[in-house]
Amino acid sequence: MKFEQELIGNHIITLKGFAFKSSWYTGTGVAIVKVSDFTQDSVSADKVSYIAIESIGDFEKYKLVKGDILIQTVGSWEHNPNSVVGKVVRIPEIMNESLLNQNIVKIIPKETLDKSFLFYLLRSDVFKGYIIKTAQGSANQASITLDSIRAFKFKYKDKLIQQKISSILLAYDDLIENNLKRIKLLEEKAFLRYKEILKSEKLEKFKLNEVTQILKRGISPKYVEEDGIVVFNQKCIRNHIVSFGDARLTGIEKKIPKERLLQKYDTLINSTGAGTLGRIAMNIQDEISATVDSHITIVRANEKVTPVFLSQSLLAQENIIENMGEGSTNQTELSPRKLGEEIKISIPEKSVMMEFEKQSVPNFNLIWNLQKQNTKLREARDILLPRLMSGEIVV
Repeated sequence: MKFEQELIGNHIITLKGFAFKSSWYTGTGVAIVKVSDFTQDSVSADKVSYIAIESIGDFEKYKLVKGDILIQTVGSWEHNPNSVVGKVVRIPEIMNESLLNQNIVKIIPKETLDKSFLFYLLRSDVFKGYIIKTAQGSANQASITLDSIRAFKFKYKDKLIQQKISSILLAYDDLIENNLKRIKLLEEKAFLRYKEILKSEKLEKFKLNEVTQILKRGISPKYVEEDGIVVFNQKCIRNHIVSFGDARLTGIEKKIPKERLLQKYDTLINSTGAGTLGRIAMNIQDEISATVDSHITIVRANEKVTPVFLSQSLLAQENIIENMGEGSTNQTELSPRKLGEEIKISIPEKSVMMEFEKQSVPNFNLIWNLQKQNTKLREARDILLPRLMSGEIVV
């Protein structure tokens, strides 16, 4: 089947975000979606900023709802996929009625385009390659224009075919979303058990450095494209999950101290820079050899505490840890020494911790299996996407 080439600008409306001033930001109010909140294909509510307004009347046209399509117009070049210019994401339900910030463009389909089809079209390698070629800027920062977005050409398909294509791809994303909801419920279950222990048991307090065998930063990696050891960076830690999506590889010739190779149930703490400092997640896998870069602290339990209990103890103090950084705004650091001396861990009797571990470990093993399922679902979806868009697979 042959499809005619069309300018996408004939089928969309674009809306640039508003330049909200950082001095307006507060701890509560209406959420502002910034480029720094973008994940692989969505928007995280983890560290979102707010503005305190009684009504969004003045900003009504910048209001976002679930499913809205956003493109990052200022960012890095393709060598840094975590913040690459042209990244396309979709607003999740949790960010309903948030507001669109600068350096982001909302893409609104006209009647001729199915909204989900448009999202997958802009997520395709064809659009990614096109947008990088049209980007302008310095070695450290790239930008794209609305005109370059509108000038993209694609193979236009009848709207019924668009809907069939998007329904196939949406089936994968729905499964991924359901798995993420299950993961969140399992995490909450473990944390609730932990809080119950704190209420009901006689506890003894220790400094963090008294209950850890390892409390150290990761390595300075030598990145390679293939045949290396997985290295997690700060963008890999979001919503208390360690994501492989933003991980990179370090060359196998780089000798990594054995103690800095991750063990199952190690806790990881982001320890550099404003915005991500203090985020915490637990490494729940031991199938893949992995480490972390020097911006993350590895926390490994000793014989005084069980590893999952220690991780939950640190999660309970995440807000405190986030505010422990030292240094200037852009160079904030959280030292292992400061963590070890100032964070206190309340520990119950060993038998209580062992029972907690017995109940919690199967749930975290299930979380790991759900994460693996999501990886496979994303891979299958991403293989199908270009073939459906090109017409190689006929629907």
